[in-house]
Amino acid sequence: MQVKPAQLIGIGLVVVIGAALAVTTLLQEPEQPKHAAVNERGETAALARLSPSPLAPASGAISGAANDPLSAGSTEARDDLYCQGLIFAAHISAIDLADPKERRRGLLSPALASAGADRLIKEGVATRETTAIFARAHTDVAVQDYAKGKPRIPLATCEARAETALAALGN
Repeated sequence: MQVKPAQLIGIGLVVVIGAALAVTTLLQEPEQPKHAAVNERGETAALARLSPSPLAPASGAISGAANDPLSAGSTEARDDLYCQGLIFAAHISAIDLADPKERRRGLLSPALASAGADRLIKEGVATRETTAIFARAHTDVAVQDYAKGKPRIPLATCEARAETALAALGN
């Protein structure tokens, strides 16, 4: 079988275009994650638009609280949720799961999230289905505060608070 000049040109173009696409793809910078803009209360636009969960009861207290998750609930509940976000921000990438002491540190944030959620439920501010709205709002603020180096509550205070919450869970 003999290759005609037109076929040879076609094969050459396919190879050149393929190589150009491969080089272009390899040289592109990976896309950096886009950080959402935050309003004056520390909420992302998506969080600010959240409505109460359709699973939540039609109680006015729960609906109103979900519309303003940063000010709903007692100071204790808000501080638990803020601290869990601060601990998350400070330790999420630094935990060595092979070390038992480090694994325990990895339980601090979830223990406080649970304690804060339980407080909100006991106060009638949230249901189990809506607690994530509150936790996310406080975590967003705490992560931003940590990144700025100006947390509202010192990290050591939050860790002590988390140790208490973890002990209450029996760990």
